[in-house]
Amino acid sequence: MTLVHQDTATREECARALRQLSDRDLGTLDELARLRAVGLTSLSARDLLHEAIVRMLDGRRKWLRDVPLIAFLRGVMRSIASDQWRRQEAAVVVSESAIGTEDETADGAIAEAPDASLAPETRAAAAQTLSRIEELFKSDAEALTVLAGMATGLSPRDIQEENVMSKTRYASTQRRIRRKLARAFPNRPEGA
Repeated sequence: MTLVHQDTATREECARALRQLSDRDLGTLDELARLRAVGLTSLSARDLLHEAIVRMLDGRRKWLRDVPLIAFLRGVMRSIASDQWRRQEAAVVVSESAIGTEDETADGAIAEAPDASLAPETRAAAAQTLSRIEELFKSDAEALTVLAGMATGLSPRDIQEENVMSKTRYASTQRRIRRKLARAFPNRPEGA
């Protein structure tokens, strides 16, 4: 018998809350998923968000009623992404120890093993910085949209076109991002 904490939402409450999310809330969740999925080879942003929702609905992750739904799902996505990073790192270690830094493809050509140039400490620091940035912009969907576009390598023009954003609105959002980042990371070198 599974005991359910009194403050834990039921599956029906979870489903109802998901149905009540606004388009803006869904956009925010999409942007958070895109930021979290950057660099993951086995999980897309859409898959990451869907997996977080599935885990909430099937009860593997319990949603406490007093935690905002978006914050809860952000945390679930963070956990899933961290898990995927660990798996990717383990795969790289296994791959490198088994085959060195090169491997033969089916046609006999040499292919490079996955890039493991970043040390685990560097990846951990990057993940921590990403979490801090997500927290800074959690209530600014437009900033998250621009940041996610930049993280995936989109040009400013592509970001504007994809999100029906004027040049002025894009520039204003960029200034807002720069100011907030400058306050949050005061010792950051210029241009970094």
